[in-house]
Amino acid sequence: SSFQGVQFQLTDAEVERSGVDILAKHALWSIATDQPHAADDAPALRMGAIEAADVVFRVCHQLHGAVGFCDETTLSWLSRYSQPL
Repeated sequence: SSFQGVQFQLTDAEVERSGVDILAKHALWSIATDQPHAADDAPALRMGAIEAADVVFRVCHQLHGAVGFCDETTLSWLSRYSQPL
């Protein structure tokens, strides 16, 4: 039970990441097999990825603390430039 709070946060981030992975595989499958709902799967994947990125970046910033907001780190750059318009 050591670092249990950190484990919960990392699990939340992994659940979001794996959800986007499944959505991406489904979207690619529906496009490759010319399914009638393929046009709806791409926006669903985009929304799922945006929501997952929000959770993952929140967890990363909480776990990394102030380092996540320094301009010298990759996390800061990724977080800043991956926000949707």
